[in-house]
Amino acid sequence: MGQNLRVKFLGVRGSYPVCSREFLRFGGNTPSVLLEFEDTAIIFDAGTGIINAVKELKNKDFIWIFLSHLHQDHIEGYPFFILNEEIRRKIDTFGPNFRKGFFRILSTYFSYSFSPIPFKRFMKRESIFGLNGGEIIFTDDNTPQILRRKNVHTKRSFYVESIKMDSHPNDGVLVYKTFLGNRSIVYATDVELNNNVIKIMIEFCRNADILIHDSQYTDEEYFSNANPKKGFGHSTWRLACELAKKSEVKRLILFHHDPFHSDGEIEKIEREAKKVFSNSYAAYENMEMEL
Repeated sequence: MGQNLRVKFLGVRGSYPVCSREFLRFGGNTPSVLLEFEDTAIIFDAGTGIINAVKELKNKDFIWIFLSHLHQDHIEGYPFFILNEEIRRKIDTFGPNFRKGFFRILSTYFSYSFSPIPFKRFMKRESIFGLNGGEIIFTDDNTPQILRRKNVHTKRSFYVESIKMDSHPNDGVLVYKTFLGNRSIVYATDVELNNNVIKIMIEFCRNADILIHDSQYTDEEYFSNANPKKGFGHSTWRLACELAKKSEVKRLILFHHDPFHSDGEIEKIEREAKKVFSNSYAAYENMEMEL
């Protein structure tokens, strides 16, 4: 396919949004990443960054939102994006169908106790699709199709593949790989790369053009004697670099920055990461890439 595939980072911060002068370069909005080509827009996660996507979508006929999981920092921008009067197209949302079900959990978040606007006002049930991991999602006349059959994607030029990772509390997360022609992008946030997970991730990420991966912690924070972050469900930048090398991806984007990390600290992480995997880049708000 000859289409250009544009990637834009709308929010790159983890856990909760931050706002002060030491976060200006990399930004303080929580996770949201936009992929677009021709009349299609795909948005990964709906943290506060998604609110800035509205101005990017004026010429898009349909919009797909893929949620990795339903922790607050990944969905807190969702209602403000959906309700924007400029978004008048059909929007489909995909996310984890773990335990109580995707639609039920998502709608509960917007119950009267938490939101002044009822969920049914801005989303229809038929536009919500629960995933368990292992699905292939593609479009047929702008209508989502979801299959679990292996190799169905070999005859399609555009599709999204999902996989479930269990290393993030409490139910795990969905990791997504988007294919457009011979190009591919992996979105893998809130994944802690323990020994079991990394074996699966190496194959899933194999030869991706871009790997967007959780890199919230430094080694010192992860293995700290006083307050270790191991087991919190996030990776270090070094673990992400090791995955990038072993899966032979072309570019690694360090993502889900810790809310305590200042611009200077993230710049240092990027410098150190490049020593391990030279094509490493720390994500920042409004950062753009094109394939």
